[in-house]
Order: sequence, then structure tokens, then C-alpha cells
Amino acid sequence: MSRYRLRIDADLDQCLAFSNWIQAHQFLSQRKERVLEIGSGMGEFLVHEAMQHPSLLFLGIELEWKRVLKATEKIWKQQNLENIRFLHAKADESLAQSLSDFDFQMIHINHPDPWSKRRHFKRRLIRPSMLTVFATLLTLQGTLWISTDHPEYAKSIHNDILSSENYQIIENQLLDEDALMQLGRKQTIFAEKLEAKGRPSRLLVARCIQKPTP
Repeated sequence: MSRYRLRIDADLDQCLAFSNWIQAHQFLSQRKERVLEIGSGMGEFLVHEAMQHPSLLFLGIELEWKRVLKATEKIWKQQNLENIRFLHAKADESLAQSLSDFDFQMIHINHPDPWSKRRHFKRRLIRPSMLTVFATLLTLQGTLWISTDHPEYAKSIHNDILSSENYQIIENQLLDEDALMQLGRKQTIFAEKLEAKGRPSRLLVARCIQKPTP
């Protein structure tokens, strides 16, 4: 299948990458148990999850189109997995409206940009307003999974979650080899490169215990 066809094919069964929310909604309407990854990169994490859990629907949202194409190639190589698709879109507060008809059992965010300079903190994906968005999208008792190699960002995320009435933190640990095996979790290519440089990732998992007030 050509990359060009991947981009424009209107047939939902053949279109592995979506360029609009209408296509994403059609896909998400197929099943009630759904998993969302924000910033899905080249798709290695989400494709692995989709292979391990064929009864669930997986949607990855990625801003860079070239990464979306790489991710769709992974679907194709795995006999065209039917329970996973990728959407070319930006993730911001508008997600609450764009996905208002659906809820998710899990939301994964792997290595969001830490924007380490203080003047850029406002650009961070994980911030109080977005935590509210994620709680809106999660089912009650659904879980938010966040990994980062940046210690200050991890601490900031931890504190923001603690300050939210919508969540309870249930996991906060380094993602060493034992932890990955215990969780059955695949490390992303980016995380593997960081690990080789001596920069381990930390995983924070929070359960949605209260839905935001409309």
C-alpha cells in the first residue's frame, strides 16, 4: 500500500491514518472499550498494545505527519491490525469537545516535550487544564499513564495530579527492566535511546476518581 493511498483512502477499513475527526469518530464508534495515546510518535508503543489486547480499540494522536506515516507502516506490517488507527491532529484543550461522544479506559502519554526553560512551561502538554481534559475523556476509574525522563517535569506532573480532585496516583516508579516486564509494557524507541544514555524513564499512573463538573 502506498503512502499516498494511506493518506487519502476514504474506506475506513483501508484508511490506516485519519486526517479528520469524522473518520476518527467512525472508528471509535465500533467498540465501547477504547485506549488513547497522545503524541504517539512512530507508533511502536501503541501497535504493541493493540497486538496484546485485540478486543480494545486504540487511537493514537500525533502532530507530525511523517511520524503518522511511520506508525501506519507498523500496522501494515502486522497484517493490517483492525483495532488501531492514527489521527493527524494537535492535542490541546479542544480534545474535550472533539472527543466528547467517547470515553476511554486508558490514556497514554509517553515522553511529552518537557519544555525545560521556565518561560516555556506554558507550552507543556501536562498542565492543570489538560489534566481536566483527560479526566473528562476517561471513564470513571479509568487510568492516565505518563512517562518522562525529565526529573523536574515528573515532579511537576506529580504535584499537579496531587492538586487535582479528579485523580488518585496509583503508581510512581522508575521504568527499569523489571518494571517493564511486570507491567508487560513496551519501551518506546525514544525511551530506549535515553536509557542507553543513562537517562531512565519514570512512570506515573493516576486513576480517575471523580469526573470534572460540566
